[in-house]
Amino acid sequence: MNIGTILKVLGTVITIVATISESVRDRWVYRSIIGILQEIIPMILHLMVVIIKYVTIFDVRNLWYMKFCSNDFNGIYADMYEQLGEELVREIYKHYRGQQVTFPMRIYSKEYIIRYISEKYDGDNLKEVARELGYSERWVKTLIDNNLKK
Repeated sequence: MNIGTILKVLGTVITIVATISESVRDRWVYRSIIGILQEIIPMILHLMVVIIKYVTIFDVRNLWYMKFCSNDFNGIYADMYEQLGEELVREIYKHYRGQQVTFPMRIYSKEYIIRYISEKYDGDNLKEVARELGYSERWVKTLIDNNLKK
């Protein structure tokens, strides 16, 4: 049920009540109907506001108003849900769904690695620096030779 349907139902109720009250010729019955309407319409309007708020929230969130667990997600999304949480998984889904994404083995750029080595390498700690970066000593040594010893 959407907002348009709710408003149509409300319009139909008001039309029916107006038709009934117009067809009543007896003043006493007419006044009774008007009195009842004066009490009922504010309640109907309040109920309509509550329903419209609920429908709006439901429409905006679609199926995402429920509490999820990792089994509710498909494939890689389940793994990401466990590691990153629901909010981040939804953002990743929103931006990258349907795309093939590969993650490089190396997280840092070559420029960052060179900067890091220039700050941390003291000439005797090659093994430690390589381990901190997650690279082989040979590769770090090659970077040092090619970029820092010029």
